[in-house]
Amino acid sequence: MIPDVISALRAVVRADADVISIAPAAQIYAGEMPATEAASQPRPAVVLSRAGGPSDYGMLQVGRTRVDIRCYGTTPFEASRLRAEVYELLKGLNRRKVTSTTPAITPTLIHSVLIEGGPVAIRDADGDWPLELFTVLALAAEVAA
Repeated sequence: MIPDVISALRAVVRADADVISIAPAAQIYAGEMPATEAASQPRPAVVLSRAGGPSDYGMLQVGRTRVDIRCYGTTPFEASRLRAEVYELLKGLNRRKVTSTTPAITPTLIHSVLIEGGPVAIRDADGDWPLELFTVLALAAEVAA
């Protein structure tokens, strides 16, 4: 099977004390921000989503997944502060086995995370909320529990 890299990275981010001191774990999302959260913006939140690009698993059970990470805040400074914490956490991440029951994910071994682009300070197109965006490339594999 192909590892669920987005959920694995989300679990890593949700478990980091420095990140959740700014954005509670309940406000860290995989895929997209739920409509209920969007109605409460602007406030600190993190959204991890697939960014396209390489995802060649071939014959190996190891693959590369490009991920966009959006860090929201009530102000541009808060969005930047949150992005800095997530960026520092992920830029050196390697050889981490990730398992989670909340939500349940396929056990995943994150071999490495490389920063590919950003950060870019922008505003959300729908709500004009401050956010910072950066992109990573994760090399990961599914592993036995």
